[in-house]
Amino acid sequence: CNQHGADLAGQYEGYFKGSVLKTEGGVNNLSDQYAKDEYAQELYKQVQPYYENFDLKDLTGIVKGVANGTIFSMLFEGESGTGKSTAARVIASRCGIPFVAINCSTNIEESDIFGTMIPNPKKSSADDAEFIWQDGPLTKAIRYGYVGIIEELGFGRPGILGKINSLLDESRQIDLPNGEVLKAHPNFRLIATTNIGYEGTNRLNKALVNRFEICKKFVDLDEKEAKAIIMSRTGYSNVDKITKILDIYRAIKKYSDEQNLGLVISIRQLLNIFK
Repeated sequence: CNQHGADLAGQYEGYFKGSVLKTEGGVNNLSDQYAKDEYAQELYKQVQPYYENFDLKDLTGIVKGVANGTIFSMLFEGESGTGKSTAARVIASRCGIPFVAINCSTNIEESDIFGTMIPNPKKSSADDAEFIWQDGPLTKAIRYGYVGIIEELGFGRPGILGKINSLLDESRQIDLPNGEVLKAHPNFRLIATTNIGYEGTNRLNKALVNRFEICKKFVDLDEKEAKAIIMSRTGYSNVDKITKILDIYRAIKKYSDEQNLGLVISIRQLLNIFK
């Protein structure tokens, strides 16, 4: 296993100030490393909805590996609605690390993920630079030690995948368009999700896939997991009605699969119903 990064135990007290978190194998021994990180404080607001009512099951080992630095990168593959995205967020939060989530699409540019040059808002004289560099969300995660979650990596353009490939190398660094060679913060971790075969996605290069330390296949959520996600994400608590809707959902999904209809039916549609 990769030994990149220090043990995260005792590094995030300020970031989680005022929150109540469970301890996973002692990894949430918190400190004030992120006490003055305002961006991290904002990111934390995303964590709590994904933290409660989620059974880690076989993810416990991954959580411990991510927390102590023996696991740097993970690739989660599975159909829509199988819990890939939720698992990524839960892993980050159980380790006590802020996370940044980026949704790939066919229209997303490298600049949307890594950053770009922008007009200098503080320019006040001819000596001041006309343009300055602005970090993109993943670059911020790399620089400041957050978990970078890249949704549907298969939608990524070649330039984006190339930089991800470089980041997964032993050097753990990327070349930014402004000329900076950015080496990943010791606490940075990368989790990517993909749905192989989903319309519009590209099959990931084997060389890229092989660079991920953990590759995990996700299958459909069981009833207990689906109920937990619905209740924690929507606040809806009528278990009987949730059960009835889940029965309908599974019947439609089964019929679609048997008839090869190609319908994308996932937990996301259920969340919209209960919201």
